[in-house]
Amino acid sequence: MKTSCSGLCVDERDAQGETSLIIAAERADVATVQTLLAAGADPVAASLSGWTALHGAAECGSSEVIELLTSAGADVTAQTTSTGKTALDIARQYERPEAAAALVALDAPANVTACVA
Repeated sequence: MKTSCSGLCVDERDAQGETSLIIAAERADVATVQTLLAAGADPVAASLSGWTALHGAAECGSSEVIELLTSAGADVTAQTTSTGKTALDIARQYERPEAAAALVALDAPANVTACVA
C-alpha cells in the first residue's frame, strides 16, 4: 500500500471500500484528485461494489477529473460488480453529456445490457 509523505495510506478504505480518491472524484474535487494521484493513490482501486473513481467522476459529470484519472491509468472498461455498469453507463444514466463525451473520446465501452431496465 502506498503512503503519502506524512506516512498516511493514500489508499485507505472506508466501510464500503471507497478510497479518498473515489470520494474526491465523486465530488469533482479536482485539487484533491490531483494531490492524491501525485501522492500515489491507485486510480484503478474499486470499492466493494466495484465502483471506481472513474465511475464517481462520471456520476458527477466531471470531464476534468475523468481526464486526470485516465491520464493516471484509470481503467475505462471497469464494471461495477453489482450491476456491471461502466463509467460511460453511469454518465449516461445520470445524464452527464460532457462526461459521456469525454469517455467516448477515450473509447470507453458501454455495457448496454446492464442499463436495460
